[in-house]
Amino acid sequence: MTLMDLSNPPDRASHYFPLVDVLRGLAALAVLVFHVIEVGGWASFPTSGPLLLFRYGGFGVSAFLVISGFVVTLAAYQAWQADPLQFRREFAYRRCARIVPLYLLTGVAHIFLVNPAFLQLPWDQLFFQISTHLLFIHNLFPSTHGSIDGPNWSIALEMQFYLLIAMLIPWLVRVQPLKVLLLIPLAWAFKFIVINLVTPGQDDQGLLFFYSTQLPGMLDLFAVGIAMALCVCRVDLPYRKWFRPSWKNAARWAAFSSLATMAALAFFRSEPSYWTSAPLLIFFYTFLALVFGGLLATAITVPGLPTAFSRPWRYLGQISYGIYLWHMLVIVALVHAGTSGGMALLLQTLAGSVILASLSWHWLERPIISRAKAGSLHRSSQSRDDKQLRTAD
Repeated sequence: MTLMDLSNPPDRASHYFPLVDVLRGLAALAVLVFHVIEVGGWASFPTSGPLLLFRYGGFGVSAFLVISGFVVTLAAYQAWQADPLQFRREFAYRRCARIVPLYLLTGVAHIFLVNPAFLQLPWDQLFFQISTHLLFIHNLFPSTHGSIDGPNWSIALEMQFYLLIAMLIPWLVRVQPLKVLLLIPLAWAFKFIVINLVTPGQDDQGLLFFYSTQLPGMLDLFAVGIAMALCVCRVDLPYRKWFRPSWKNAARWAAFSSLATMAALAFFRSEPSYWTSAPLLIFFYTFLALVFGGLLATAITVPGLPTAFSRPWRYLGQISYGIYLWHMLVIVALVHAGTSGGMALLLQTLAGSVILASLSWHWLERPIISRAKAGSLHRSSQSRDDKQLRTAD
């Protein structure tokens, strides 16, 4: 879902990794394909081979959360090192500037263009729906989870993760990255509790999805990204060398990701249904965390690719947040207009989502991000000047 401010120059000193944008764009496409399959009833979409994973909705979202764990921790680590006293205010300001404007725009568009009957709810229900969405806690209640623009439940999850990072950053700057991976068993324990409260195969699948995708249950995905960010930032770590740009490192991580993908597919095929399998519900996200952790490590260790080759894919990553929030509205509009499912719906959804995401990126998101960054730099400069004056006095 989010990366560090995209106006940063593409250099290693600022910890900007262009291929991470490519991964983010591909993750957005994975979510889009899943919803085209489900909403459009694409029965002929492959049910075997690597494409099978596109039938699993958590595939693309998992990639977003691993990337988010990496990039947000990276940005938070650097901001904390620069100014611990002002960190939380500036971190919250920059995150809100990145997330909130398009989130509000697409939410309003969904209500008025897709589900105008939403406004006819009793006033107390309407107030509860809108207030939980504005507070980014709508993923915590079954009645509001996905009720406005279905995919945006994960935006609330992201905002809660930002809050967690803001609280944990004093610990994260000191902890060994491998200790962060101890969050993974915590995710397993939480999902074990969930499946004992909501029995797989007997109770509603929606409740299983609702409970298992709360923050404790997704910590395995975030933890992999956090640990990798610490490995990149901490110059004192002996295994930091594994994350330095080189074709040798990139090849190793690509091989690791390939093996993890084969293991994930084998695990997925070993059970008749995801929603009736306790092992899949508990451990499958961790397999995906390893898959996307390996791809992420490959992206940050590739020494470089020709700009002409990577630019279109990087742009897709830059507008991926818009693709993620706009695509469901496009799918529903096309289905209501009579578009048949399958490849026709996929191509039209892709075209419509990219156009809307591009417009919102250039006219809304990017200007706000630039202003937020400029304001943050100005306040940082003032803070340094004030410190120098106090020291002189």
